[in-house]
Amino acid sequence: MGENFSLPSPDSIMPFADWRRENRHLRFIPVHGDSMEPTLRPGDLAVVDATQTTIIGERIYLLEINGAPVIRRVQLWPGRQVRITADHPALRDHPVIMPRDDVIALGVVVICGRHVG
Repeated sequence: MGENFSLPSPDSIMPFADWRRENRHLRFIPVHGDSMEPTLRPGDLAVVDATQTTIIGERIYLLEINGAPVIRRVQLWPGRQVRITADHPALRDHPVIMPRDDVIALGVVVICGRHVG
């Protein structure tokens, strides 16, 4: 209410196909399961930057653990280890600490999309 909103000019709108061509390194991964709720929900589409495969800081990564792809929050931990957690309140207090070399980062989740309506 009372907020000003204006549509962008047609010249500033990039068609999705053009955007996708310029961002070939992005992967679109459907989210399954509720382990990352409320951040990511089942049915969401996680957009993963596949060029960011080095674990730095605390971020949400697409990982390969024991041959299976998972999306989890990852933090660097002392002693060349990483702390892997889910965001779901029932799971977040049960982190997994693993040697950094045992975790394969396939990319960083940079955007999350979901259906509305």
